[in-house]
Amino acid sequence: MLTRMEILDKVLKKSKFHGLEIGTLRGDFVCYFLEKYKECRITSIDKDPFKLDSHIDVEYRTEKYKDRYILIIEDSLTAWEKIIGVKYDFVFIDGDHSYSMTMADIKNYKNNVIKGGILCGHNYDKDVNPNNAHPGVKRAVDEVFGNRVTINSDDAFWWVKL
Repeated sequence: MLTRMEILDKVLKKSKFHGLEIGTLRGDFVCYFLEKYKECRITSIDKDPFKLDSHIDVEYRTEKYKDRYILIIEDSLTAWEKIIGVKYDFVFIDGDHSYSMTMADIKNYKNNVIKGGILCGHNYDKDVNPNNAHPGVKRAVDEVFGNRVTINSDDAFWWVKL
């Protein structure tokens, strides 16, 4: 089974891209792409007051990519107001997993995805992967995209081409 990073590799089909990640935690996702693709640029948005020490880890891990990586330490609603109009090849949503915040992130950030780009996220469904699911994510994704969404059963990754 493919990981979410490997799926994006196959779907994007290019090595020069601009991505946005909402919710970075330790930076595994962003470091994968920055290491593999020397021409990509990625911005991460994350604010977790209970785990602020994780940002130190992300900043340390991404230091060598500072010319291609930006970390915005804010909640996704506040950060979105600063990047209205910026276009990305993909937006990966893995921040606040509540229904209301997932819905807000989808509605706000889908307009930041280029035509033909990918809006995707994590933690879709307990039936797909009981250890990686949040019911609010599935509900929001299904309400917006219905049967247009593709699911990866390995890690509850969802994506839709816009």
